[in-house]
Amino acid sequence: MALLVSSLKRRTSPENENGGKKTAELHGLLLLENIKQQVNQLAGTLNILMAKVGSGLHAPTYEMPEEFQFPLDSDGELERFEEWLRNPLNERMKTDLATSLSSVGGVDTKRVVWNILARMITCTVARRINWKGVNGKRAFSKMAMKIVLFRAVRKCAITSAAMDADISQHTIRWFNLASDREGGRQERRRQSQDTLPRIRITSGTRVRTGSGTRRTILKQSWTNAGPYLPQIRFADPIQFRADVRLDNGPSPFGGSGPDRLLGAAQIRPS
Repeated sequence: MALLVSSLKRRTSPENENGGKKTAELHGLLLLENIKQQVNQLAGTLNILMAKVGSGLHAPTYEMPEEFQFPLDSDGELERFEEWLRNPLNERMKTDLATSLSSVGGVDTKRVVWNILARMITCTVARRINWKGVNGKRAFSKMAMKIVLFRAVRKCAITSAAMDADISQHTIRWFNLASDREGGRQERRRQSQDTLPRIRITSGTRVRTGSGTRRTILKQSWTNAGPYLPQIRFADPIQFRADVRLDNGPSPFGGSGPDRLLGAAQIRPS
């Protein structure tokens, strides 16, 4: 009997009660997190279904203008399309065009806006457009295409109540990122390297480290000056901890000149 009472006391002690509460709380938090994930998945699925249903409710009677090939891939085609949109005789067809574009759909306002823009123009054309028309680019905020975009976004079931500010914000962002899409970032990096001054280092040129040690360059190399590391091969391995001097070598910027000091960050063996 005494053992039974002692066992009951241990089971109902404050430490056991606190441990049980913590376990229950942890279990409850895990359940809530699981429910949250399921709700998010259901919400995403519902948005997709609403987009499909919305496009079905507004079945377009006019697909796309036959005289244009979308997405537009040249400035000439873009200008011709702008003239077509500004023509009052095409007002009815503009409405049908917006309805057709709305069927592109998306899971939220950003995706609807981006999908419609990608359907209308290519990235090549988009790189010459921004919202305000700064830096010599075309101002989308003043284009007739902007009206079609806003109409198409609001004809989509998910974004029927989208505010002008939201549509504008996502439009601005889409054009800002156009330069990075379809290899644009790599192309800019290549162009920046091509515009850098070049240093010519010929075979047999001797270099001297800060400690006076001399090494002979084994292979001729054209190298970019600036933040990029030149690729230079030496007859034997060497690590530079100080400046490197090209003894009586050519001036890095053309013509002849005195010895040229290169920082350790600018030259290295390959």
